[in-house]
Amino acid sequence: MFFIKLKRLPLAFEEIKSLCKTYEVEIIKHYDENGIVIIDKAFPFSRLVLSHYVAELNNYDDYLGQYRIEAKRDLELELPKFLKGKVNLSSPENIVRAEKVGDSVIFGKELWRFRKIKREYQMKSHVTMKAEFSRLLLNMAEVREGETVYDPFCGTGSILIEAGLMGMKVIGSDVSEKMVEAANINLRHLGIKADVFVCNAFESTVKADAVVSDLPYGRGSKIKNECDFEGKIIGMLTEMVNRKGHVVFVYNKRLNIDDVDGEIFESRVHRSLKRYIHKISVDKTAKKKI
Repeated sequence: MFFIKLKRLPLAFEEIKSLCKTYEVEIIKHYDENGIVIIDKAFPFSRLVLSHYVAELNNYDDYLGQYRIEAKRDLELELPKFLKGKVNLSSPENIVRAEKVGDSVIFGKELWRFRKIKREYQMKSHVTMKAEFSRLLLNMAEVREGETVYDPFCGTGSILIEAGLMGMKVIGSDVSEKMVEAANINLRHLGIKADVFVCNAFESTVKADAVVSDLPYGRGSKIKNECDFEGKIIGMLTEMVNRKGHVVFVYNKRLNIDDVDGEIFESRVHRSLKRYIHKISVDKTAKKKI
């Protein structure tokens, strides 16, 4: 088993839940007050963006060699009594993580820790999405390696880039020829194969396993009739899903999702700016009720 230390962010547990569904992993226990989740088996932990670290729950007899404990001070002092091996603070073979959960203490060998993603884009715009946020959206879309992701408002390609680097097949389009050119330059620079082309999203015939996008809004969005756009966008995006999958998109307001199987999550960019992540489950294989 493994335990994951979540960041103190509202969407952290949602990301874990989505990835566990993606890889058919069972959540054994969630300690909300500690930000700890225990799961039954591993998945590609490198996909996580809203967690601090992952550790493997193990018997203390397995800790041989030199190690360093990273935990609260009282646990750092107490745990060496139970661990074999020698403490080495400067160059340890293993990092041991420990957390108090209720009346118990869990500990294990660190397998992965979060490191900020540094991505170099050849072409950027003022609206280029951060790599971590792009990955979060893809994780919430419950899409696996080898499956196809489509972004019909791809801009300079930030979502496509992260999808490609995570082993997914990527398709993108944008109404702006300039944006499509920038996206293709960025994707080629990072060695990602992609099909990116100029297209009005409402005229697109692309079908994919998941649709993930940062919807255009504001003065620079080229949206002439915002009310008409908002009324049609969910139907258009769900139609792009092949048979069974998810649509995940970001918008500057909550849209009406009463007619679909969906949830909305608030994401605060900074004090004065909120964005809303819409997650919609699509199942075209289910029989419609008469």
